[in-house]
Amino acid sequence: MTAQCLYQSNTADLAGMSRQRKACLRAVRKLQWRLTGELTSDTPPTMPLLMRPAIKQIIASAEHEEFNTLLIGDPTDLLCEPQELEALLSVLNAHDIHVFGCQRGRWVEQNGRHFAPLPSLSWAEDDILLPRKEVVS
Repeated sequence: MTAQCLYQSNTADLAGMSRQRKACLRAVRKLQWRLTGELTSDTPPTMPLLMRPAIKQIIASAEHEEFNTLLIGDPTDLLCEPQELEALLSVLNAHDIHVFGCQRGRWVEQNGRHFAPLPSLSWAEDDILLPRKEVVS
């Protein structure tokens, strides 16, 4: 899978962007996805989600099929209304792009559906899980 990371700045939570970045890079490493880019949205949360320059750039990249998974720290990190998130998800789903919430290890889907975390991944530690080698005699 190819992925792009999106981080949203928040003046109320100065450490939030580093937390989002750490979670996304950890997910990329653990899931062994190829990272094609990282975007930071420095716009205020009062601006509608689909009007933010970083989101416009993500949609343009989706139209050019540059990635197939958008990684975010958590849906609440986007600082938007649920309807705005639903609109973003529908636009991305039209281009067969799925959104992964890295902090909880869950896919973020339309209508608030949540799928179980991916199996066998410990999201609390930073170790890379390697497959066990079996000895055949």
